[in-house]
Amino acid sequence: MGYTSRSRTVEVETKATGGSVYYRPDHHYMGVANGSTLSHSVTESHIRYSLAFGYQLPREGNFWYVEYAQAAADTKELLFSYAVSLPSMTFANTIPFVKVGALIGYGDNERYSPSSFGLLAGVGGYNYWGRTRKFRLEYGLDFLRTEWLPINHEYGSEEWTDNVWYLYMGAAYKF
Repeated sequence: MGYTSRSRTVEVETKATGGSVYYRPDHHYMGVANGSTLSHSVTESHIRYSLAFGYQLPREGNFWYVEYAQAAADTKELLFSYAVSLPSMTFANTIPFVKVGALIGYGDNERYSPSSFGLLAGVGGYNYWGRTRKFRLEYGLDFLRTEWLPINHEYGSEEWTDNVWYLYMGAAYKF
C-alpha cells in the first residue's frame, strides 16, 4: 500500500467535425474539433493497493515480483519487476535495492484486454523482522511511465501518457 501521484498528459488529434471535445474522466472542455491538436494535463493523488508474489534468490538476495495493483478508481495494473539487492551497502539493518520492470494496465471498460503499457524504475530497502528472516518490512519509491492505447472518437484520436510516482510500504513473508 502506498501514496501515488499521477500526472497525465492528454492529446487529441481532432478531425474537422466542429464538435466539442471533452476529457471524459473529469468532464474538462478541451476545445472544438477543427483539425488541430488539443491538449490537457491532469494531476491527481490517491492511495494504491497491491498484492504481489515473488521469489528471492537465496545467495544474492535479488528478487522478482508479479504484482497486481488497484492503481486508481478506473485502472488496474499487472507489474513484472526485478530488484537487485545491495547487501554491501546495508545501513541501520536496511538492505537497499534498485529495481526495473514493466507493466500492463487495464481500464474499467476493457475487461481483460490491456489498455496501457509501461516501464518502471525504483529504489527501496527492506528490514527483516526476527531471527528466522521469514518476515520483512519493505519500502521504496518507484517511477512509472505508462502509454495508453489510443481512444478513437468521432471527432479524433485521444492519447494519454501517465507519469506516476509511487511511495510505498508493505510487509513480505518468505516461505
